[in-house]
Formats: sequence, structure tokens, C-alpha cells
Amino acid sequence: TSDSTGYRPTPDSKGYRPTSDSTGYRPTPDSKGYRPTSDSTGYRPTPDSKGYRPAPDSLSPPNGASCEALWWTDPQLIISTWCNQLADFVDKQPTAGKPLLTANNDFFLPKLLGLPAQYDKLFQYYRRKVCSKCQSLPDNPAVCLVCGTLVCLKTACCRAGINEVIQHAIECGAGTAIYIIIHSSIVTVIRGPRICTWGCLYLDNFGEEDRELKRGKPLYLSQERYDVLERQWRTHSFDHKCKDWKKHNNKL
Repeated sequence: TSDSTGYRPTPDSKGYRPTSDSTGYRPTPDSKGYRPTSDSTGYRPTPDSKGYRPAPDSLSPPNGASCEALWWTDPQLIISTWCNQLADFVDKQPTAGKPLLTANNDFFLPKLLGLPAQYDKLFQYYRRKVCSKCQSLPDNPAVCLVCGTLVCLKTACCRAGINEVIQHAIECGAGTAIYIIIHSSIVTVIRGPRICTWGCLYLDNFGEEDRELKRGKPLYLSQERYDVLERQWRTHSFDHKCKDWKKHNNKL
């Protein structure tokens, strides 16, 4: 049937019959079969090499140096742009986009190693463990409270230029590590070139420490102290909370 001009155009090669838009003309489909529609400027850009059609300038995603400026000037705009791009992706590829919408976004705070309530169980377990590097029973074993790795303390069996304890601190925590020394129950913190004695996590029935295990009393985990240690590790506040820092000079 005729349109407002009294004429109905002939169908194109795909059998589609153009209809007039606000300009009185509907553009011919592009190479991908998409027919552009006019935006506020009267023209919708051609799709790029990946088949995506650029949005109007007001919603164009920022890049390069303009990203930071756009974020601070109009954060709502960049967030809405991200949401629009996600919606477009899900519309085009529902199978690939579904996991992005149904992902579990719960965030759990990092935690230190789970420790037994009684120190005797910790002692008996690690006193029989061998070092993963030298495959021998350490004379003075220490356990990393971040990942649970057993290292040799104050021995040269695993030294290869850098002490094993220092090397593990670099690999595990970018220079920061927390060790519990099995034969003394003392917790030691290493932070870069410095070391300090944090204290003990296991106390006796009277709430007192038994450093070096000289009294032979049963020791129990102080959850309150462990929470404090975990909080200091999580907030990177060892520098402010620990006072007796000293240089280790790679001699541990």
C-alpha cells in the first residue's frame, strides 16, 4: 500500500520493502543485513568489525585518559553505560550472558589458617611433617598462618641466597608473612626487611603465655587474640601495632 508519498517502494534483494521514516526514506541494509535507524542526529552509525553498532556520543563508553575524567564528573553515566552494554550482550548471546547475571557475588573476607583448640594437636601434627624443600624433619619448624606451609627456621638446609622463611614471605605475601613457631608457640611477623615477635595465640587455663613451652601446661587457643591478629593482617596495621621491630638481615 502507498505511504504518505503515495508510492510504495519496490522490495530489495532480501524481499524487504522499505518504509519511509521521518526523513521520507529508509536506508538500505548493510552487509550484515541490518537496516540502520535514525537517532537524534538522523543517522545510526554502521556496525564495526565485530558487529557492534556504536551508541550515540552521550552513551559512548569512555577510553584512555577520558575515563577518569568521566568517572569523576558523571559516575552515573559510566555505570549506566556498563549496564546497557551488558544488557546488549545478553540480548545477543543469552547462553554466554546468563552466567554473568546469575553469578554469586557474595564477598568473603580473607581469613588466616584454621587452628585447633588445643596446642598439643598442632604440635603433634607438625612435629612429624617434613619440609617440602629439603624433605627432612626441621629442627625448628614454623608454619605460615596464611597458607599453612611448613618452613625450616634458623637452619641453612634450604638457604639458596635468601633464607627460606624470607623467600616464602615474598612468594606468599609480597614480603609479609605470619609464622607460628611450633617448638615455642610464639607468633612471628615478617614485613620486608624487618621482623618482630607478635606474642602467643595459645594460653594456659589462667590466660598466661608459655613461651618456649617450659612449664609444660596445656595450652588452648585464644580466639580473641587470633581475631586481633587476623584483623591486623587484614588491615595491614602491623607497622602501627607492633613495636619491637628489628632488622633480620636474612639471618633467621
